[in-house]
Amino acid sequence: MSFVFDIPIKVLFGPGKLKELHNESLPGQRALLITSAGTSSIRNGSRQLVIRQLEEMGKEVLLFDQVTGNPTADMTQKAIETARDNGCDIVIGLGGGSAMDVATAVASVAPQQTGNFWDYVKTGSGGGKELKNGPLYCVQIATTAGTGSELNKIAVITNEQTHEKIGFRGFMPNLAITDPELTIEIPPELTAFQGFDALFHNIEGYLSVLCNEAAEVVELPAIRTIAKNLEAAVKDGNDMHARTQVALGSLWAGFSMSLSSNISHHTIEHSMSAYHSNLHHGAGLIILSHAYFQHHIEQHTCDQRFVELARAMGRPQASAPEEFLLALADLKDACGVQNLRMADYGIVPEEFPVLADNALASVGGIFKKDPSPVSREDIIRILQGSYS
Repeated sequence: MSFVFDIPIKVLFGPGKLKELHNESLPGQRALLITSAGTSSIRNGSRQLVIRQLEEMGKEVLLFDQVTGNPTADMTQKAIETARDNGCDIVIGLGGGSAMDVATAVASVAPQQTGNFWDYVKTGSGGGKELKNGPLYCVQIATTAGTGSELNKIAVITNEQTHEKIGFRGFMPNLAITDPELTIEIPPELTAFQGFDALFHNIEGYLSVLCNEAAEVVELPAIRTIAKNLEAAVKDGNDMHARTQVALGSLWAGFSMSLSSNISHHTIEHSMSAYHSNLHHGAGLIILSHAYFQHHIEQHTCDQRFVELARAMGRPQASAPEEFLLALADLKDACGVQNLRMADYGIVPEEFPVLADNALASVGGIFKKDPSPVSREDIIRILQGSYS
């Protein structure tokens, strides 16, 4: 038994918790609020609520609302320069994983005296520079239930020039707010995509060779609660109990990523969306999931883990690893995402070798955390098995 528990974040969780932001003691005077280019944070009132509370605290608020899905290195650099040029003391990410990832990158890189964002990326074509100066104070406010980005130091950013979608390792945020009320207006399909993303974060952490006793404490309960409540959240967005339970599972996904690790399921999807930015991350994971996990089941390196996953996902009498795939198929069907296809996003089989090479070159180290080996040929077979 051996693990390191180093997650120094204050967490405010529960319906209505965003209204308590003004009770927190935030350092400095100038805050950069990072949010999406869309209008969801305006419709749900979270943007105005955050700004009002910050102003009541005597903070000057600057707005960076240019974040899109699958955020790019250029976009991230613009946000970093905004923070630097305006002497910001605080960075606040408001939104889903994209906004929070950019906030992590800004908080980590803006205080560095030289270099741009990609200079500090450690894998792929990144410059590999060290973060020598400490971060800006960072607040992460999740308006979706999927990524767990409010509880980890990884920011997934795409370099459009090189088609690399890489997890940059920055600093942990100081404060996280997960308020399920902010997820009510998310449409059914996106609720499903985000919920499956959170589910897979926990599943991958549980299967990783880095999984440990501390990670298991959150992963199996998170898998259980997401599997039990996601269908209700998809079918009735106003079901606050279901929304809260899925948000809790997503929060635990952040703990899972900090205590254990994702595996190559995520990396292969990143290679797909690096070339096809219209592909929602959760949708890509769903498309890959059956063939990907079937590959590991066929290797029989962690049969009992798959049995435990099947039991957590609603098959309490499961005794064979293949029953996990049946439980996963049941949940996809219940949430209406069983018919997603690569072709719907413009992905064609001729790309598979390029996608495999990209996955290995961009974040090849993640493959060392898989429960059984995944080779270049295996990646191509998984992509082929996921295409039809």
